Amino acid sequence: MEEKVKKIFESEFKMEIDDSFDKFSTDKWDSFKHLDLIVAIEKEFDISFTPSEIGTIASYKDVITVLNNKLGGN
Repeated sequence: MEEKVKKIFESEFKMEIDDSFDKFSTDKWDSFKHLDLIVAIEKEFDISFTPSEIGTIASYKDVITVLNNKLGGN
């Protein structure tokens, strides 16, 4: 799952990322890119995030945490 998420991030932001990547480490992560990212992840994993979950996502690690919770992972 983490590799899929990383590929989505790299595709959306057009750059390599690491586990510490967050919205504060790039000026490319604006509100429009946030929605693009959410939609891409929802499509890839065939899920829907709640507004609350969307609001908590501010980093690569946040996405992994939310997905783990949603998909019954760690």
